[in-house]
Amino acid sequence: MKRYVLKIGPSDDGKTLVDVIARIAAISRKKAKTVLDDRNVFVNQRRVWMAKHNVRKGDIVEFPRPEESRQMTTVTVSFEDDLCLAAEKPSGILSTGKGSLEELLRKQTGIPGLLAVHRLDRDTSGILLFAKARKFKDLMIAEFRDRNVGKVYEAIVVGNFPIGKRSITTPFEGKPARTEVFCVSRTELASHLRCSPKTGRTHQIRKHLVAAGHPVLGDKQYGTSKDLPGELRGVRRQMLHAAELSFTHPVSGKTVICRARLPKDFRAALKRLKLA
Repeated sequence: MKRYVLKIGPSDDGKTLVDVIARIAAISRKKAKTVLDDRNVFVNQRRVWMAKHNVRKGDIVEFPRPEESRQMTTVTVSFEDDLCLAAEKPSGILSTGKGSLEELLRKQTGIPGLLAVHRLDRDTSGILLFAKARKFKDLMIAEFRDRNVGKVYEAIVVGNFPIGKRSITTPFEGKPARTEVFCVSRTELASHLRCSPKTGRTHQIRKHLVAAGHPVLGDKQYGTSKDLPGELRGVRRQMLHAAELSFTHPVSGKTVICRARLPKDFRAALKRLKLA
């Protein structure tokens, strides 16, 4: 990932971080604020997101080069039948609501009543199931509730995760939770994991991996507060990808397996960290 790494000179001494970012990247203060809001800015190797933070002469500031905004024109559909479809959600877009994947797919397919059966976090990429009618959504919600839907996630985490398969069972708010984790590859800096949540707690995988001492790389909500090595800094989003969804079709009775390809930024991170 391309990024700026600069040492603050006398002319910027005492200026706010948002102003320094705007000047260096030749962008508006509003755009500079979005860079800070993404929590990808480091001052002296510490994450800083306060726009009014005053930098001092000699400070080292690092932040990713802002990308040109791109309008998504086509959503990749990986499975479809008369009652539902499964699509590949990019990171950075909501599952439902204004400007969401649900809204984009309604326009793309011409199905105004298309409904997301479940949700993924905005920064999580991967497979998302949609119902073409309310009745099918209700049937699938019951399948999710009864834990009859298989889920497989790919994750890149901080640190050297133990080799092989592990079960993480840390409870949340007094409720049981279980995630099966398999280490695909690892180095001293980071590990590539395959995770299968067996319960449906909110942010379960991210919370469980933090509890195990290996937060998802780029997770700004639950991520580590300690200083990260340079190779792990500047990741734009949490490296979590919903790779597979499997279930028994509630109408046809057939086994359905929907998969989403690893996105470009995930594959690039694996390669950069020598995990692939």
